[in-house]
Amino acid sequence: MIIFGWGGRNAKDHGPTLPQILGLALPAAVMSILLAACVSIPAAPSEQATSPSVFDDTTPRFSPDGKDIVFVREADSDSDLYVVNVRSGHTHLLADVSDYDLDPVFSMDGTHVLFETSPNGFAQLYLVPSGGGTSQPISDVRDGWATFPSWSPDGEEIVYSCGRPSYEQSDLCLLSPSGEFLGLLGDESPSLEIEASWSPDGTTVAFASNRSGDSDVYLIDVESGRVTRLTDDPVHDADPAWSPDGSQIAFTSHGNDVPHICVMRRDGSDAACVTQGTQPSWSPDGAQLTFYRDTPEGTRIFIADADGSGVTQLT
Repeated sequence: MIIFGWGGRNAKDHGPTLPQILGLALPAAVMSILLAACVSIPAAPSEQATSPSVFDDTTPRFSPDGKDIVFVREADSDSDLYVVNVRSGHTHLLADVSDYDLDPVFSMDGTHVLFETSPNGFAQLYLVPSGGGTSQPISDVRDGWATFPSWSPDGEEIVYSCGRPSYEQSDLCLLSPSGEFLGLLGDESPSLEIEASWSPDGTTVAFASNRSGDSDVYLIDVESGRVTRLTDDPVHDADPAWSPDGSQIAFTSHGNDVPHICVMRRDGSDAACVTQGTQPSWSPDGAQLTFYRDTPEGTRIFIADADGSGVTQLT
């Protein structure tokens, strides 16, 4: 199972962190992976876990049926995967592989959750059954890092950010669900290419990059490798997420140090911010967005209508 590639990281041995490079005030759950040293693998989690009293919730992603949201909960420098039921609010632990379990996303059929973790100090990609069970690695990268995974619509490929040990460069790479390395998506880049999101029609991948200085949202054509810039402003834009019909892209814009969820057409036109928050994900019917935002107790998961109205706190 093996792949050749860049993936994994050991920040004690190397230089600047990703937030420093991009200039983003990213959540502690994302920053923590850059501080990972070798960590042990704990026993498999029980189906129900007791929530800590002080924690941050980030990186929410809808299930394909819209009934659940998988997210990251960080407490005491340990980030684990949790699932919350949208209707009942019931929350349970899904995966605890290492201190750095991050960036979860459901498979297209909803049977598994793909995520990154660092069991040996290198960020790898793992799969866990969405109903709970043993987490299994699908990458084995030993010099760099593998992060920010996204499934193709047919479920046959995974695009992810394949970084190099310096943390100053990363490319978009392709991987099969069985772990076969399928090469680069596009050309090797001197910048950071992260947070990929595959379009519903399978033709295009949206991603964030600092190739022009600030972080902006770009598109890459899967077939030709042609790259198009969608956002071009002095603030940091990141976290692109396609609407289910492929007509819109939600993203995070960090204007005036306050992150907002914004929505634009797939060509970058008609961009408008709809509510405060970070890391959007669309519901399967396109009617709602989930995201996280600050509260007095810490960051929490919220849900809102696609126009930003009807904001409800879930965790």
